[in-house]
Amino acid sequence: MVHLSEDNLQARASYLRTLLTDAIGDFSGNRYLAVGTGTGKNIATLSEGYREKHTVDVVKRDPPEVADQFAIGDGTLLPYQDDTFDLITAISVIEHVLPPERRPNLVREMARCTAPGGHIMFQIPNHRFVIELHSGLPFIQWLPWENEIAALLGYDNVGDIHIPSPGRLR
Repeated sequence: MVHLSEDNLQARASYLRTLLTDAIGDFSGNRYLAVGTGTGKNIATLSEGYREKHTVDVVKRDPPEVADQFAIGDGTLLPYQDDTFDLITAISVIEHVLPPERRPNLVREMARCTAPGGHIMFQIPNHRFVIELHSGLPFIQWLPWENEIAALLGYDNVGDIHIPSPGRLR
């Protein structure tokens, strides 16, 4: 498993905020939802300017300090009313939604919960990047039976991950 330094995590979060600002302009609003909490760095950086900050994750954990509310769930059935959030993000989440046939449910739920005029941001790991960031193994994502090979090498935590290639996203 690859562990990024605090500086790298913050730099990544700042870069994501820059990408989002470039895409939608200066953003702020009433409610923000992060589907997947990760380390909390992305949430802290992307939720700046929002009055309420909510998070959803499949793992019961202490919510990031910046979160006002935390719920358990995988994002395919969000426990919120329609048109609730001004911004919803899913940073390195969709590859964890298995089987892949359930991924449209995540997209539909995020769209359902987004307020009119609101925005949704997905970030998906790059299938073409040399290092598979969940395991830290080079080229593993290009091999047939990547999860089985990773498990044989002692990386049993990658079995619940399926990074979609560009063709698989279509």
